[in-house]
Amino acid sequence: IKQTIDYALSKGFTVNLYLEDWSSGMRDSRDYLFMMMDELVKLPIKRFLLPDTLGILNPLQCVEYMRQMVRRYPNSHFDFHAHNDYDLAVSNSLAAVLSGAKGLHVTVNGLGERCGNAPLASV
Repeated sequence: IKQTIDYALSKGFTVNLYLEDWSSGMRDSRDYLFMMMDELVKLPIKRFLLPDTLGILNPLQCVEYMRQMVRRYPNSHFDFHAHNDYDLAVSNSLAAVLSGAKGLHVTVNGLGERCGNAPLASV
């Protein structure tokens, strides 16, 4: 990961990092996730994207997990990416913002990844 980031920076890119399936990691492998993040926050990464890849979170879990990330890594910028598999993407997006997320990934006019993210108009 560090080599890839160094390469991107050497080419003039800004680096954002997508933590694929973050929600499952927080639920099932939190120690591993924190071990990785403890090292990643030392690198020049502008934003960390925290996705609920499978749409498994409920708003209370979203609050708990986002608050843990913000408290543990207060100098990091976190975006939240909710999937709507169980019709909770809007409520989870609002929970994430209230818990410290600085950005949201949403759909605009039905366009977006899987069209399963929270609609901007609803958020």
